[in-house]
Amino acid sequence: MGQHHQDAIVRYLRAQAAAMRFIHDPKNRGEVSRIIKEITREPQAIVDQLVANYADPKLRILPRQGELDMASFNNLLQFAKNAGYTDKPFPPTEKFVDLTFAKAAGIQ
Repeated sequence: MGQHHQDAIVRYLRAQAAAMRFIHDPKNRGEVSRIIKEITREPQAIVDQLVANYADPKLRILPRQGELDMASFNNLLQFAKNAGYTDKPFPPTEKFVDLTFAKAAGIQ
């Protein structure tokens, strides 16, 4: 199905990547903070902490440019297995995720 809309999907992924790069750019931190405060109506101290967490490379809350972290996704599958959601082995992570469009968008 996605093949019929490849151009739209790739454009969407590129836009998402641009948004992530904007959020992570330190020179945009004030604008990002303003937008979050406007949308959430949270106190500035909470917004400041949220923006600081987004900026912390150790936390990796948001992808740098919309890329998929396959190792993290694999950890999620292992967590589901360990939690007892299935007693059968999961297929490899690559069976769940098709990176074709992300690669075409230049983010993977």
